[in-house]
Amino acid sequence: MAWRYRRAHKRKNCALIARKSLFQKLGSLRQFVIMNRLVHSVRL
Repeated sequence: MAWRYRRAHKRKNCALIARKSLFQKLGSLRQFVIMNRLVHSVRL
C-alpha cells in the first residue's frame, strides 16, 4: 500500500526536486558572478 502511494506521488516529488535544484543552481550561479565581480574589483 505504501509503495503504491509513493509511486503515485513520485512524479510530483520529481518536479519539486527539479525546481529546487534549479533554484539552487541559479543561486550558486549568482554567488559565482558576485565573487567574480569582487575579485575583478579588487584586482582593478
